[in-house]
Amino acid sequence: MPNKLGAAVASAVVLAMACAACTSTSGGVAVPVENTPPTGSPESTSKASRPSGVELPPRPKEIKIDAVDPCKLLTAAQMAQLEINKAEPRTSDVSVYKGAKECAYLVSDAGGYRYLARLITNEGIEPWLSGKRNVDAEQATVAGYAAARFYLKGAKQTTAVDCSVAVDVASGQHIWFSMVVNTRGGFTLDQMCQMNEHVADLAITALAK
Repeated sequence: MPNKLGAAVASAVVLAMACAACTSTSGGVAVPVENTPPTGSPESTSKASRPSGVELPPRPKEIKIDAVDPCKLLTAAQMAQLEINKAEPRTSDVSVYKGAKECAYLVSDAGGYRYLARLITNEGIEPWLSGKRNVDAEQATVAGYAAARFYLKGAKQTTAVDCSVAVDVASGQHIWFSMVVNTRGGFTLDQMCQMNEHVADLAITALAK
């Protein structure tokens, strides 16, 4: 089971997801600056709802994820290679992504980390790149798809506890992958980002076939 730091890390990751841009990162109530339209609303996929100044390249193909099972993004062989011993289905209880399907890919206890995959169907990746969220973010590419690589604002190479990448798979939809460690210092921030994006690449490559 995750140790106390692992639980704290999970809470921090949820905070980054729930908070579009918070007035404070410690104490009090996080106040989102951006409003996310409800899933399926016309505003959720219109250009008007996208942050200005964010330009994304065209997708190789559109991958709708409404019917995708997040715990089947990786094959049994891939999970074994990655030393993942369990895929645990979850649903988000965070208001921004309420009810979104998630999966925790748990690495053996000795590994001290896990991968998370979240299917987001009420917005694209543009908000992560808008500069209005409580993260440091940059544009990236995963399996030929535009992506946003991000982590908690101010995270350091030797003390970071997670790295995430959101992959632009369809209009108004993205898959958010994270690697989260249970103990600081086991991996550098760059290593976490590379390992996380390797998992994302495997999943997106399979979905795009």
